[in-house]
Amino acid sequence: MNFYQTVTYWFLQLFSNWLGQLSDRSRKRLAVRVANFIYNWIPLRKTAALENIRKAYPEKSAGWQVHTLRQCYQFFVRLMLLFFIMPKKYKSLKIHVSGKNYLDDAFLEEKGVIMVSGHFGAWEVYAAWTGYNGYPVVPVAVKQKNRGANRFFEELRGDAGTVPIYRKESLDNMYKALSDGKLLTLGSDQDARKRGVFVDFFGIPSSTPKGTALFHLKTGAPIVFGACFEHDGEYFLKFEPVRVAKKDDVNSITQKYTTILEKRIRQHPEQYFWWHQRWKTKPPPVK
Repeated sequence: MNFYQTVTYWFLQLFSNWLGQLSDRSRKRLAVRVANFIYNWIPLRKTAALENIRKAYPEKSAGWQVHTLRQCYQFFVRLMLLFFIMPKKYKSLKIHVSGKNYLDDAFLEEKGVIMVSGHFGAWEVYAAWTGYNGYPVVPVAVKQKNRGANRFFEELRGDAGTVPIYRKESLDNMYKALSDGKLLTLGSDQDARKRGVFVDFFGIPSSTPKGTALFHLKTGAPIVFGACFEHDGEYFLKFEPVRVAKKDDVNSITQKYTTILEKRIRQHPEQYFWWHQRWKTKPPPVK
């Protein structure tokens, strides 16, 4: 690491230690202040996020749409602060789990398991839960350009026993994770440009990554959808199977888990990461 990257690493360490010394109440107050500051003074992609909410919920009032966005800022700042202290805080979290039997049954097939989700809810909590509960989880993550930041994030997640595969690494590593019987976790809800397959998401044709479906079709590994939402300071982690029939192809498999994701978002729209350019790519014209 160069000097700047080393400083970044130690700054993040100090920030994490300082956060860990705050009480829950103080940390919540800090999250509200930071969220309000970002909302009012750092409007990066704020307009795009609000437009996405309007597209997804055209029937809602303008006031509801703006309020939902403000809640999004607060939720994700809280999640970010929690992530920084996750190893120390994890044991005190109240996590309620449902559908664990689906995850366990999937492992009985001995083909590895594909865990699909989206940028919804407290994904760092459900990632930590799988790791701390002994599942051989292998997340597919984005590698930080700053090596100091990347080292810090690897160490935080590594405490739970998770070893990431980075997106630009060989696909062979991901197939090997499945052949080794591991839990390959994928976030599959960002715009995939022309490489994606178009499925319905909030009534809008949406370019979606093919990876989950292709991994299943080529390996037979079962697909489980996992998501975790927060309510009143407690976390609710739910697993459910993505049931694939023999006749299903990439399109239909992708639609099935995208429909599950949309259902979860509709229950808690303030916990979805609306800042993505989700509908940037338009479907090709019908000939």
